[in-house]
Amino acid sequence: MSSLDEYLNKATAGKRRGYGRVLFLRHKEQIQQYLDSGYSKKAIWDALSETEDFSLAYSQFTAYIKSYIEDHEAKPTKPSEKRSRSTKKASAAKKQEKQEDPFLKKVAKWNPKPMPLDELV
Repeated sequence: MSSLDEYLNKATAGKRRGYGRVLFLRHKEQIQQYLDSGYSKKAIWDALSETEDFSLAYSQFTAYIKSYIEDHEAKPTKPSEKRSRSTKKASAAKKQEKQEDPFLKKVAKWNPKPMPLDELV
């Protein structure tokens, strides 16, 4: 370990905001491997908490898993996986279909000059 690593570890040991994220990211690949192997989040957190200097609350640990591991897997990486034009056209057609609904034309009209009360009764 370099002297810079040693200094940063001593200077930030539980004192700085964001240090838990540093700890998590340091072990991210290892955590990913254990999750892929079928271990539970709780078991991984217990093991890291007991064996390493891993002072991170379980709730924050699961939040980091969601944001750094699960969300990154769900995002499309290739342009071909992104939403296609045909899907965009289909959603635009559905939106236009909702706007042209005859029931909505009768019910949902706003008139800035309403009828006088004596004509309504």
